[in-house]
Amino acid sequence: MSTTTLHQYLQHYFGFTSFRPAQADIVQSLLARRDTLAILPTGGGKSLCYQLPALVQSGLTLVISPLIALMKDQVDALVANEIPATYLNSSLDDETYRERMRALLRGAYRLLYIAPERLTSSSFLNFLSKLNVTMCVVDEAHCISEWGHDFRPSYRTIAAALQTLPERPVIGAFTATATPQVQQDIMTFLQLEKPAIFVTGFDRPNLYFGVVRGAKKKDYVRMYVAAHRGEAGIIYCATRKAVDEVYHDLTRANVPCVRYHAGLSETVRTRAQNAFVRDKASVIVATNAFGMGIDKPDVRYVLHYQLPKSIEAYYQEAGRAGRDGAPAECILLYSGQDVRTQRFLIEQTEQETGVIDTAARDRLEEMEAYCQTNRCLRAQILQHFGATDTAPCGHCSQCETPTATCDVTGDARTVFKTVEEIKERYGIATVVRILRGALQAKDRAREFEYCRYYGARSGESERDLRREIEQYIADGYLYKRGAKYPLLALTVSGEEVLRGTQTVTMPIPQSPRRRGATALPKTHAAPRKDPLFTRLAAARKTLAEKRNVPPYVIFSDATLLEMCEKRPQTLNDMAQVSGVGPFKLINYAPVFLDLIQNHPEESL
Repeated sequence: MSTTTLHQYLQHYFGFTSFRPAQADIVQSLLARRDTLAILPTGGGKSLCYQLPALVQSGLTLVISPLIALMKDQVDALVANEIPATYLNSSLDDETYRERMRALLRGAYRLLYIAPERLTSSSFLNFLSKLNVTMCVVDEAHCISEWGHDFRPSYRTIAAALQTLPERPVIGAFTATATPQVQQDIMTFLQLEKPAIFVTGFDRPNLYFGVVRGAKKKDYVRMYVAAHRGEAGIIYCATRKAVDEVYHDLTRANVPCVRYHAGLSETVRTRAQNAFVRDKASVIVATNAFGMGIDKPDVRYVLHYQLPKSIEAYYQEAGRAGRDGAPAECILLYSGQDVRTQRFLIEQTEQETGVIDTAARDRLEEMEAYCQTNRCLRAQILQHFGATDTAPCGHCSQCETPTATCDVTGDARTVFKTVEEIKERYGIATVVRILRGALQAKDRAREFEYCRYYGARSGESERDLRREIEQYIADGYLYKRGAKYPLLALTVSGEEVLRGTQTVTMPIPQSPRRRGATALPKTHAAPRKDPLFTRLAAARKTLAEKRNVPPYVIFSDATLLEMCEKRPQTLNDMAQVSGVGPFKLINYAPVFLDLIQNHPEESL
């Protein structure tokens, strides 16, 4: 299909005049009937890449989406753009479900959203075979991989289900976070045939990353939320107990917030999600049960109250901030107790299954290294996903906090030599005991007191030595191997230190820095103080409530900000604003145009 025609569809249905990076190529790939794997950063416009082909080509596009609770909002957003779409799930009453099935048989829809579990029903597969399914889209495709952070066994049934159709549809797999291992799993388990692969990079330049160590967490959260009052934010906790504690703490501080975790009823969870998505609550406190596929573009911050289980999980959750492209913050509050909590959760699962989860332990160690590193945080994340160009970003808590360093090669050698002497067969605790000269009875039988550096660090606390060793791990001189009982081993860099060909530097220790929320960059506040933006946002909320859709379905924040900047005076002017397509121009724009035309001149 010609580029001109695609741009006409883009303008008519989505209100955009140009594609984002890789979007046009992905669209053309699917239209050419080629299986496609697309890895685009959150906010990179993944949905448009399959929604546009669904409109252009004949037949039905089947969209497999992981969460039933999100389908209504996804479909509402499409219907608001005059795109015939529907969903089938357990939230529908019997009559509505049957009517939608009849409409599908009539060819009334171009997109059908379902959960992967529905494909395990033989009766549903029989119904699906009567539809002209020409494209299958697998959203959040990383869920198919056990190496991913949201493994869903039901995703493994997709390929077999598609084989029951009269003709195999072209398959498009989409995700925002996938390591090379996960990418391979997606292609293997979906049985993609010579797929076109698009990886636009994982960087989200509008996101600020920060790690805060040593803070009183509840005080920090209260201060941060107060400093960002009125802005949408997500606070993630690792346990239900922590969710409840933070939620009650914020409620007592009169913060309009809701909570979300698996211990609450489905009704309560749905109500909380809707309140947050529809701007009735500015903050949601949640476990990782919340968020996958959430299409709320104006989240200005994501706080992690506790350590996530992996870099992938962290980047997926943090990536729910700033989907509109405006600046947003991703702050992780770190303490050693968080690591112990996550390790306990892993061990619980291992006890239930009887299998040591090496992959989960490795992912946790990578997450721990992120929190302890002195390197650029963004570079550390991007390197994890396979990026090679990882220069310091200059815009994370590590880059923005100049730290004096000192040469600690001598101290490092005592640690590395001890690891070498005990033949890399013991863990951190044993190395610490040897260096402090504080052996236990079981150690003496192994004659550790004859190690060269036995007692060489006797004046230092166990905590400080352990932290020092963890820093050597984070900086790539040591690594942990093994699963249940990780053993310390030297990397090539560590061996070079022992040979005298490399030195080791470390930041000069400082007292823990308890940064208040106001010390962090305040993002995107100025435009939202514009009185016109406030009036437009209020009108948007009123329209959204009347139509029972989230406010962003009417217009995104980015579109409202562009209206404030351009001040359109006619409908023709309004049509030039990004995000205002023909349908919205007729049905929504007049209300906003009237507000702009009658806005006091002194406010311009």
